[in-house]
Amino acid sequence: GQEASTALSAACLQAVSQSRGIVLTAIEKAKIVAAAQRATAGSSSHVVDALTILCAQDGPPAHLLRYSAQPHSLLGQIPLSRDIRIMALDTGITCNEACHISRNFHLTGAMGAKIIETIYHDLGQRHSPIHGYLGNVSPELYRRYFRSLLPRRIRGGDFLRTYGPLESAIGPIVANEMYSIRTTLDHMISEYEHAEHFLQEMEELSETQAVVPIPPARKLIMQRAGRLM
Repeated sequence: GQEASTALSAACLQAVSQSRGIVLTAIEKAKIVAAAQRATAGSSSHVVDALTILCAQDGPPAHLLRYSAQPHSLLGQIPLSRDIRIMALDTGITCNEACHISRNFHLTGAMGAKIIETIYHDLGQRHSPIHGYLGNVSPELYRRYFRSLLPRRIRGGDFLRTYGPLESAIGPIVANEMYSIRTTLDHMISEYEHAEHFLQEMEELSETQAVVPIPPARKLIMQRAGRLM
């Protein structure tokens, strides 16, 4: 399910490094591939995209890759139980549409993270415990405290005057554009929570043997995982 251009760039780098005898780690290769993709107009490829291609293991069994995006590292691989099937569905979203959505989410999420860090600073915390990553915000803490303090929407110019610019690598904030801060963070934090719980369910299934017929307890885990997915 990765972009064809990312896969082609990764294959090209693999061929060049092997033919020249250049030894690179998977992370080093992924950074090169992502940089090459970002240099192409309209591409929003992330290091994780290239890591998925470079680190995928031959099956069976198939594996799920567990990542940390702080900033990017592969934490491990979870073997999928043999009685699990995963289907990929065509959403009909074009590559250009997906790139636009991804960039907008990345930018708006970074704006929300900066607002939360500002709240910590205003409360007298010299160093924010989230370290610039929304994944470090507890979903419970977010829903109980931060969510009500975030603006539903904010104009780019108002954000810049109040909170200042973001890092140049994240992208420019358009002064006259409206950004849906709370809705974006609601989605990102809940999806992070869903992904963590889904991986836990997959780990639990992989630790037990698949049998026929499927025991009720195992079927319940599958149903929970399906709802999370």
